[in-house]
Amino acid sequence: MTAPMGTTGRDAASTAASSQSSEQNGNRASTNNTNGDGSSSPQANGRPANATDGGEHPELDAFVQGFYDGAYTSNNPETPYTTPTYGCSTWLASLVIFSAIILSCVTHSSFNHQLDPKGCIMTYMQPTYYRILGFDDTITPRFTGKYNLLLFRDDEYDDNLGLKRLGSTGLLTQLSSSVWAVDKSVKIRPTGVPALFIPGNAGSAKQVRSMAKEAAKYYYQTLPREQGGRPAGSKPIDFFTLDLNEEFSAFHGQLLQDQAYYANEAIAYILSLYADVNDGDSLSPRPTSVLVIGHSMGGIVARSIFTADNFIQGSVNAILTVATPHMVPPIALDDKISAAYDKIEDFWTHGFQTSHSPLANVSLISIMGGNLDITVNSDSGNIHHLVPQSHGFSVFTSSIPHAWVGTDHLSILWCNQVAMAIGKALVDLVDARKAEQVKPLGERMKVFRRRFLTGADEHRAHDEHALSLSDFEHTFLEMETTWAFPPATYNAQLTTPHLFIMTLPESLDSQSTIALLTDHATGKNSRLDIFLCKDYTLSTRSSPNPQTLSCRTDKLTSVPIPASTESSTMPLFTGEYYTAREFRFTQKQVRDMAGYPYLVVLDRGRQYAEPGFLLAEFKKEGSHREVIETTTIALLRAGLRRSKFPQRPALVSTISLPNMDS
Repeated sequence: MTAPMGTTGRDAASTAASSQSSEQNGNRASTNNTNGDGSSSPQANGRPANATDGGEHPELDAFVQGFYDGAYTSNNPETPYTTPTYGCSTWLASLVIFSAIILSCVTHSSFNHQLDPKGCIMTYMQPTYYRILGFDDTITPRFTGKYNLLLFRDDEYDDNLGLKRLGSTGLLTQLSSSVWAVDKSVKIRPTGVPALFIPGNAGSAKQVRSMAKEAAKYYYQTLPREQGGRPAGSKPIDFFTLDLNEEFSAFHGQLLQDQAYYANEAIAYILSLYADVNDGDSLSPRPTSVLVIGHSMGGIVARSIFTADNFIQGSVNAILTVATPHMVPPIALDDKISAAYDKIEDFWTHGFQTSHSPLANVSLISIMGGNLDITVNSDSGNIHHLVPQSHGFSVFTSSIPHAWVGTDHLSILWCNQVAMAIGKALVDLVDARKAEQVKPLGERMKVFRRRFLTGADEHRAHDEHALSLSDFEHTFLEMETTWAFPPATYNAQLTTPHLFIMTLPESLDSQSTIALLTDHATGKNSRLDIFLCKDYTLSTRSSPNPQTLSCRTDKLTSVPIPASTESSTMPLFTGEYYTAREFRFTQKQVRDMAGYPYLVVLDRGRQYAEPGFLLAEFKKEGSHREVIETTTIALLRAGLRRSKFPQRPALVSTISLPNMDS
């Protein structure tokens, strides 16, 4: 075969090979593409009838024939054509399936085994909200009609302003079943202590109702019963609340600035309502500050109040935030939200440096719901990097005394156990004898710690009082290490007071401790009371049978803990029923009781079959301490199980894992 003119030797060889292949394919095609009668088929092996069949372009003819014969992808014409796989390989598919299984297991574990149990009970109230139209004339025009200021009243307790009587005069317009608009000509004259609630992202002004109801209930009903009257300076709280049009304040920094500016104008207006109320009353000066409560992003707005241009110095001294992301914004969709956070953090970081700093008298408490809150990570509610411990702290609802329950982002507002703790704390803060309307910073923090951290009884009077044994039936007990009440000889139907007097063991050293556990609240209004006493006539160790004791109670402050029984399923629950049953626990070192050799239990009597117990135990330091040498890997692999316990277990035992210390 002669190569075409103008080709090189290599091109000629290639052309020759192509021609030979074309001839072979053409022969095979001729053989296969004939019918039984020898005629040619119009289309064989999928090849179009008008496809080139030799002639002028042998290379193109070889390509087309090879493609339709399935031999183009291989040098061997007999190799069948294989379609490429447009998907994942077997190992990649296995990896995807395995990852999906792991993700499902993690999700199932997170939502079914890692979350706190749900134990919130509902709060019920009879709410009424009064929209104050007169405020619209005092604010910046751009906020008119956009935001609103409302006053909350609970019809059961604090409808003492007579606002509903305005309905017959035409000065009160009903907007909905629970919302009324107060005419601009009406001058509201509240008489309590002002507080302002700021809702969060897409939040409602009505979310204030649960804590406001519990605060009113505590002031009007519980406080007089528990303390035999209201303490000096106490007043009910007037809860104002902002209607921010349910704006998405978590997504835009400008909204945060607008809401902070509006909140400052609301505070100024609220304080003006009280200007003429207490004139001439030296015990109740005009209020100069407002309590502020913020939920979610409302807590960030509350902190932004201090950085706004219209902030009134001293108008806010106490802030309580609920489910607020203090550390980072929950979602940063623009640079303004990040800039707003940076500005707030810079101000608060430097606001406590001296006694003349702008935040020197401000307290900030952050309450978070725990791992049930999947909207805002509770770790972002930590304020320890912003606020010194002398001015605030962070706490989870699961550790709040008398609550001990986890909450999600919304239930933290209506959960009765939490709302009750918040309401009581706010009322306890009040001191209407001061213009700030709240107690000084040190006393304020004591209230917050007692309500949200320890739950400890308030210290009663430190003054000693005489206890004449001739006025009571009494029993002297020989006590070694433990004592259980009631004793075996106790008369279950005895209703007259009885004293059980125990002498502290001589063998105890100053490092020894005494532990008390009871299911009764102790105190003058309770069935049981516990005293530390000494002989009234002697200053040293008393005689075996004294006639008069000198006693005090302040050294035996107890703290509440959840009751633990066979039927307890979660704190304060027995089975599926909320019982609110608690224990009280006290632990003191003997050196703190120096000079008081008697532990006295006053039993004021009980009715037939009335339950109740008290356990007292003395122990030496380290006598019930067990050190377990294990490793972190061993704990992760097998955990820690204790199956052997002493025949007489101690009231308090300590297990130490030194390898786990950090």
